[in-house]
Amino acid sequence: MISVIVPIYNVEKYLDHCIQSILKQTYKDFELILVNDGSPDNSEKICKKYEAIDNRIKYLKKKNGGLVSAWTYGLEHSKGKYICFIDPDDYVEANHFKSMYDAMKKYKVPFVIAPTYELREKNIIYKLRLKSGYYDASKYKYLIQHHILNDDHFQDRLIPPSRWGKLIRRDYVLNNIQYTDKRMTYGEDLSLIIPILLNIDRCYVLRENLNDGYICRIREDSMVQSYDKNRWKSSKIVYQNLTTAFQDYGATSSQFEQLYIDYLIASIVNYKNEIKSSEASAKKLEDLVYDIRRQKIFIQNKSNKVRIKNSGLVNWIILLNIRKNNKLLNKVVFSLCKIGYRIKE
Repeated sequence: MISVIVPIYNVEKYLDHCIQSILKQTYKDFELILVNDGSPDNSEKICKKYEAIDNRIKYLKKKNGGLVSAWTYGLEHSKGKYICFIDPDDYVEANHFKSMYDAMKKYKVPFVIAPTYELREKNIIYKLRLKSGYYDASKYKYLIQHHILNDDHFQDRLIPPSRWGKLIRRDYVLNNIQYTDKRMTYGEDLSLIIPILLNIDRCYVLRENLNDGYICRIREDSMVQSYDKNRWKSSKIVYQNLTTAFQDYGATSSQFEQLYIDYLIASIVNYKNEIKSSEASAKKLEDLVYDIRRQKIFIQNKSNKVRIKNSGLVNWIILLNIRKNNKLLNKVVFSLCKIGYRIKE
């Protein structure tokens, strides 16, 4: 049986569509666990409506604790041998479960990746760059050796690190839940999926087929990148835990280098996020750079002059600022970025 876990918070506009797409699956042997993470909107009413008409649905309500606490709570109340996560503002096509389950059984793999799409207004765009097919032990070892986190695409990893769009054998989820943290509010999927990728030794990637697809809705309100005051705190925990996971699984030097590159990219993103704060100042950005540089992952790798390709000029300048840790340079970078965001606004 597949346990489908849907964490819910303030998504009443999309929740009906999400649940209906799950109930229309051609594969029927699943339980649907709807976890209400203290949502103040009408999500509870919608969940109870479906729970009353389908005995495969289990509705759970908890005090608001964030995304990690919600899907962890759902996992604790699940019974399936296989785990599938779905976000409540997304939806899945009719053969999503069946195609992943069939591939898992046929190829005897613990991890299957479905074709993933983005829905932007009315346009559905295929997003998966990873080549489809069976990755046996040899092919999989090469894949994660060179592409577990980075393949020179800035913020676009070859192996998608999202929870959703995958079918995962339950024991691998339970083995790696230790690397997650309920304080995470940004990058939290990395803390589960990347350790699982280190743990498994083979996988299967479904070919492009919309009928098997996971559709990630790009919401208009989410496209406005507002300031996230918890982003840096969350990022620190994510990369601390990933470093532990890499050590636990005996990651290679190439994999550790990819983790460091990913950390640098996250640092650039966090720098740009802090600039959006109404209280942003050159001094506060200087403090952020200091904190970025004092993290263990940076200290251990600061002599490694890795190149981040395809980053663009602005990101390259921010990275130079992080590496140089120069007050004057920081003031110049802060001023230029601040002007840039004002122009965008």
